[in-house]
Amino acid sequence: MPINRFYGLQKCFLDFSERTSAILEIAAIAHSPDSCKKEFHQYIYPEPPVISKGASDITGLSISNGQMLYKGKPVHTVSLSDALLEFCDFLRPFELPILVGHNIFSFDTQVLYHSLHSLNMYNSFCSLISGYVDTLPLFRQQFPGLSSYSQSSLVSHFLNAGYEAH
Repeated sequence: MPINRFYGLQKCFLDFSERTSAILEIAAIAHSPDSCKKEFHQYIYPEPPVISKGASDITGLSISNGQMLYKGKPVHTVSLSDALLEFCDFLRPFELPILVGHNIFSFDTQVLYHSLHSLNMYNSFCSLISGYVDTLPLFRQQFPGLSSYSQSSLVSHFLNAGYEAH
């Protein structure tokens, strides 16, 4: 039975071009059929150290006096290259996982691939995974007519629970 993997990226909108957006956070959870759970989470200090107000409003991340904050509290950060190397190390034990995320094709995977290319890590990363599944089109196809397909709306609708997507 395959293990399901989930991942998420937080982006910093430094410009309107996705090529200049920075990854601020990478998170992943792997669940196995035997209820074993493995997690990965890294905050990434952006270069240059700027997070737009719009991105900060969405993610809760900001920079103050050279320190990254999440909802006003300091968080430990690493460089983008260190975060991606550690993410590769996290993925390596799994047998070609499929990365699953919500609304990832329109932006997240493009920012990730651009970052991997810029660090000459694209080929090694791609050798560790089978591919991606974006759950947004799956929900739209399987459950047409919902008023919203955002993560928080879907959690509320199907699980009757609250959820903060960022």
